[in-house]
Amino acid sequence: MKLGKKLLMATLLSGIMSVSAVAEDNMKYSVGYTGMYYGNYIQGISARASMKNVGLELNYGNLKVQDTSINLYTLKGMYTLIEKHNSKFYIGVEGGIVTSTNNDDITNDDITIVRPFFGSEYFMKETPELSFSWEAGYLSSRSNGNNVLSGTSVSVGVHYYF
Repeated sequence: MKLGKKLLMATLLSGIMSVSAVAEDNMKYSVGYTGMYYGNYIQGISARASMKNVGLELNYGNLKVQDTSINLYTLKGMYTLIEKHNSKFYIGVEGGIVTSTNNDDITNDDITIVRPFFGSEYFMKETPELSFSWEAGYLSSRSNGNNVLSGTSVSVGVHYYF
């Protein structure tokens, strides 16, 4: 991993931790699985931190296509518009980096992605710490100033809240 990517990940993690230090009593944290469809289906893990109507989510996904390993690192900012007892509807923006390496350890150009989205999260009535979510949005990705992939993207997830 290049120094820039390490710096980006450290900055994102410190941002989440600093938000939690400010409002520790009101924070909710979760970890879980996210399945993302960005032209191919990418399996991933995610961590969420939310306070009132605002939330952050950090994602990592991996996909192996023929002899190439693709890694996805994203950060989502979310704002809840409607909140009910067992569900919420939110909007947000996701940004991140996609890296790829082939079997010869040749790293291809990084791809940056931006995705405005809307989604919903449902909490189980008997186990309110477990949630299921879905999101849909428009993905735009660029590499060296050129458009790589654009179009509708969807993701589904399961999270456990602490």
